[in-house]
Amino acid sequence: MAGLLSGKNALVGGGSQGIGKACAMELARLGAQVTVMARDEKALAQVVASLDVSASQRHTFLRADFSNPIELQDKVTRHVQER
Repeated sequence: MAGLLSGKNALVGGGSQGIGKACAMELARLGAQVTVMARDEKALAQVVASLDVSASQRHTFLRADFSNPIELQDKVTRHVQER
Protein backbone atom coordinates (compact mmCIF):
# COMPACT_ATOMS: atom_id res chain seq x y z
CA MET A 1 0.00 0.00 0.00
CA ALA A 2 3.00 2.32 0.16
CA GLY A 3 2.50 5.16 -2.30
CA LEU A 4 -1.28 4.91 -2.15
CA LEU A 5 -1.44 8.60 -1.13
CA SER A 6 1.51 9.79 -3.20
CA GLY A 7 0.89 13.32 -4.46
CA LYS A 8 -1.74 13.99 -1.79
CA ASN A 9 -1.53 16.42 1.13
CA ALA A 10 -2.74 15.69 4.65
CA LEU A 11 -3.38 18.14 7.49
CA VAL A 12 -3.36 16.48 10.93
CA GLY A 13 -4.61 18.31 14.01
CA GLY A 14 -3.17 17.28 17.34
CA GLY A 15 -0.25 15.82 15.45
CA SER A 16 2.42 16.19 18.13
CA GLN A 17 1.43 13.09 20.12
CA GLY A 18 -0.97 10.21 20.53
CA ILE A 19 -3.53 9.42 17.86
CA GLY A 20 -2.68 12.52 15.83
CA LYS A 21 0.98 11.55 15.65
CA ALA A 22 0.06 7.96 14.76
CA CYS A 23 -2.21 9.20 11.96
CA ALA A 24 0.53 11.48 10.62
CA MET A 25 3.00 8.60 10.60
CA GLU A 26 0.61 6.31 8.74
CA LEU A 27 -0.34 8.99 6.20
CA ALA A 28 3.36 9.63 5.51
CA ARG A 29 4.02 5.89 5.23
CA LEU A 30 1.31 5.75 2.57
CA GLY A 31 3.04 8.55 0.64
CA ALA A 32 1.14 11.69 1.65
CA GLN A 33 2.88 14.98 2.25
CA VAL A 34 1.90 15.70 5.86
CA THR A 35 1.43 18.91 7.83
CA VAL A 36 1.01 18.37 11.57
CA MET A 37 -0.58 20.98 13.81
CA ALA A 38 -0.47 21.52 17.56
CA ARG A 39 0.80 24.04 20.12
CA ASP A 40 4.19 22.52 20.97
CA GLU A 41 6.62 23.58 18.25
CA LYS A 42 9.47 21.41 19.56
CA ALA A 43 7.29 18.29 19.57
CA LEU A 44 5.98 19.12 16.10
CA ALA A 45 9.52 19.44 14.73
CA GLN A 46 10.39 16.05 16.22
CA VAL A 47 7.34 14.44 14.60
CA VAL A 48 8.14 15.96 11.20
CA ALA A 49 11.73 14.68 11.48
CA SER A 50 10.44 11.16 12.17
CA LEU A 51 7.97 10.94 9.28
CA ASP A 52 8.61 8.63 6.33
CA VAL A 53 10.01 10.39 3.26
CA SER A 54 10.43 7.39 0.98
CA ALA A 55 8.10 8.98 -1.59
CA SER A 56 10.18 12.22 -1.54
CA GLN A 57 7.58 14.00 0.58
CA ARG A 58 8.29 17.35 2.21
CA HIS A 59 6.51 17.35 5.56
CA THR A 60 5.96 20.45 7.67
CA PHE A 61 4.15 21.73 10.73
CA LEU A 62 1.97 24.60 11.84
CA ARG A 63 2.08 25.82 15.40
CA ALA A 64 -1.58 26.44 16.17
CA ASP A 65 -3.87 26.84 19.15
CA PHE A 66 -7.24 25.24 18.52
CA SER A 67 -8.86 27.39 21.22
CA ASN A 68 -8.58 30.37 18.84
CA PRO A 69 -10.61 29.28 15.79
CA ILE A 70 -10.21 32.53 13.85
CA GLU A 71 -6.42 32.43 14.09
CA LEU A 72 -6.46 28.72 13.31
CA GLN A 73 -8.57 29.28 10.19
CA ASP A 74 -6.23 32.05 9.01
CA LYS A 75 -3.13 29.88 9.49
CA VAL A 76 -4.65 26.91 7.70
CA THR A 77 -5.93 29.05 4.83
CA ARG A 78 -2.50 30.63 4.30
CA HIS A 79 -0.79 27.26 4.54
CA VAL A 80 -3.08 25.67 1.94
CA GLN A 81 -2.57 28.61 -0.43
CA GLU A 82 1.21 28.30 -0.09
CA ARG A 83 1.28 24.54 -0.71
